[in-house]
Amino acid sequence: MTGPTSNEELRELVASAGAPVETIAAAAATTPMIAFRIGPRWFAVSAAEVREVVTLEAITPVPGVAQQILGVALVRGRLVPILDLAALLDCPRSGEPAITRPRLIVLTHGDDEAALIADETVGVLELPPPVSTGDAGLVRGELRWSTHIVAVLDVSTIIHAVTAAESRS
Repeated sequence: MTGPTSNEELRELVASAGAPVETIAAAAATTPMIAFRIGPRWFAVSAAEVREVVTLEAITPVPGVAQQILGVALVRGRLVPILDLAALLDCPRSGEPAITRPRLIVLTHGDDEAALIADETVGVLELPPPVSTGDAGLVRGELRWSTHIVAVLDVSTIIHAVTAAESRS
């Protein structure tokens, strides 16, 4: 490394080496996400795309809808379609049962909304951006949180799956 630009780069590296850890951590990009568990698997969605998280009261089945729609629930005066994420992802639903009553995570995209049933939620977390899985499906990518691998969901694709299923029925 010779020349003026390489010396400048070295000076910047030396200067940043002495920076406090908080400054370096603050520079790392994180996104507010809501993490939740369905069966043994952990998922996250952008907190900006979550209207609310409520306790599941009752689901009313709707005849003739797609199998991935469990029915509708009344949430603050609105009928919200409830999705079976395990059916959408084509994976078996197993694992630890919910310790508390299941929660509805009401997702929103534009004027449309749909809800997922979660066995456990941990609220809003500042998580790093997901590493892309390369698939253009319901999962945008994965990230590591605590000891878990978390699948980050694409809310617009999930909502589109509901609206497309509703238009076919």
